[in-house]
Amino acid sequence: MIFEPLARLYDDLLTQGRVPRPGFTFERIGGEVVLDANGGVVDVISFLQHDGPIVKRRKLDVPASCGRTSGIEANILWDKTPYTLGVTAAIDAKKKPLLDEGKNKIPTEGARTAREHARFIERHDELFGDIEDAGTIALGKFLEDWNPGDFLSVFPVDLLDENIVFRLNGDRHDNGSPRFIHERPAVAEIFQGVGKTLDTARVCAISGELGPCVSNHPTIKGVKGAQSSGAYLSSFNFDAPKSFGLEGAENAPVSTAIATKAAAALNLLLERDSSQKILFGDTTVVFWVQGGGVDVDVIDIENALLLSVGAADPDEATEARITALLESVRQGQVDPEAYRGMRFCMLGLAPTDARLRVRFYHEQTPLDLLARVADHQRAVSLEGRQCTPRPWHLLASISRKNASGKAMVDKLPPHLERDLARAIIEGAPYPQAMLPAVIERIRAEKGDDKITATRIALIKAVLSRMPQQKDIPMGLDPHLDDAGYQLGRLFALIESTQRNARPDIRATVRDRYMSAASTTPASIFPELLRAAQPNMTKMRRMGKAGLAVYFDRQIASICEQIGGIFPRTLTLPEQGRFFAGYYQQSHTRQTTPTETPEQDQNQ
Repeated sequence: MIFEPLARLYDDLLTQGRVPRPGFTFERIGGEVVLDANGGVVDVISFLQHDGPIVKRRKLDVPASCGRTSGIEANILWDKTPYTLGVTAAIDAKKKPLLDEGKNKIPTEGARTAREHARFIERHDELFGDIEDAGTIALGKFLEDWNPGDFLSVFPVDLLDENIVFRLNGDRHDNGSPRFIHERPAVAEIFQGVGKTLDTARVCAISGELGPCVSNHPTIKGVKGAQSSGAYLSSFNFDAPKSFGLEGAENAPVSTAIATKAAAALNLLLERDSSQKILFGDTTVVFWVQGGGVDVDVIDIENALLLSVGAADPDEATEARITALLESVRQGQVDPEAYRGMRFCMLGLAPTDARLRVRFYHEQTPLDLLARVADHQRAVSLEGRQCTPRPWHLLASISRKNASGKAMVDKLPPHLERDLARAIIEGAPYPQAMLPAVIERIRAEKGDDKITATRIALIKAVLSRMPQQKDIPMGLDPHLDDAGYQLGRLFALIESTQRNARPDIRATVRDRYMSAASTTPASIFPELLRAAQPNMTKMRRMGKAGLAVYFDRQIASICEQIGGIFPRTLTLPEQGRFFAGYYQQSHTRQTTPTETPEQDQNQ
């Protein structure tokens, strides 16, 4: 169960002041209404900050959200203007805001606004009708006298449909900061027990303790593709999941304390600007370190994950530090005691209707995670490259391009990104579907960019975790016992003879024969070898005799290695090694005893 580790995370975050108190939640608030003791409006203060098209709001801890989806239910002492003030923005038939001549929203009473406002008043009376507190009394008088038609004369129009809180004029905390009505001591303690619970006490499925359990779990916001109002981790509203006549959350009772703690911690990790959130295709993944406190090691662990699967590129200093850390892990030079008692946790969530699907929950020691990231970095490393390709670049290498030449990664099946990330963080095999995809892109594209280092790195990684397949070396290996690899080298050498004999050539044998050479070698290589001889003869006439000798010896050596027999066909893994051999032969500088051969111009 994921509730227990999330509840533990909440306890750690609470000591750091990063999560709201029990019974509260962080919400983005648009403004406040300052009331006098008789409920009159003294002032209206907007918290909205406009930064171009982006509107920023103040984040405040307020009583926990009621978690409504489509029904009518009010929050306590805060809510959007349809609930707090009985007014909303007018919309057209397409549900887009109607604007006046000044391009401002138009306030109106919607089809259900009156009922929403009535529910806000009703809930206030239910909770605070018998409490002698100046703040709640002032709010009660305001609600009793308020006329929604007065909105524009009291409020700025940009507060329409924003969350609103209330404050008693002159009310302040001991430190002098303004105190909202929901923060007043006489009312704040009420929120500890507010919330829907089952009618009878139940044994919590997480803690095993008897006590109040939630009937509806708190909503979770921030999961890609889920409802913007929030979705549930656990809910029961149809017959199939029910058993033994139990209704709703009785089927999986979770204590109110654990449910609210887990939701608060998860909502913090899922915030829009969270640095502990990554997208894997259609899956939103959050991660955290349990135990060990927060220090540079924890930050480096998170940066190592972001370096390997994150979308954004880190700064050079961070990348250099993490690369050094991963190399230390690979060499066994990291002291395990530094990570004693620490666990790295990852939770993957995907939307489904009004609920969230738990794709996976993965927990491991930090050193295990670092070791797997280091293994991935090595799997996609090639000799001569300064850095390893990011997952986005690997995916871009197998995706089609639009008219402007940009890779359409978003058109790939979502599971590819998810499975690629799983290969990195769990050490699982790389998605085997990526091998035929990258080979297809190599054959489909034209020009010098078809066989790139990123594509060869991807082929190398996929083959490294396929059973009974030879690994591709990081750099050129003339002695690798593999026909596909050696044939790729041979093709590169034949092309190089053509380029050196005819420097002005536009279309080489690569453009005409590579597809056939990589699939049915026996049908094409004899012809290619015959065509290479005139090229070497021409090089001798051009004063490049040493270079011609070099190519002749290299070609003869490869033919000897494969026994002079060209396979009729190459399997898909052999085709991958063919392209790897071609790339590494083309991009490796070698010399002859007599002169430095001109490098293949397609570097």
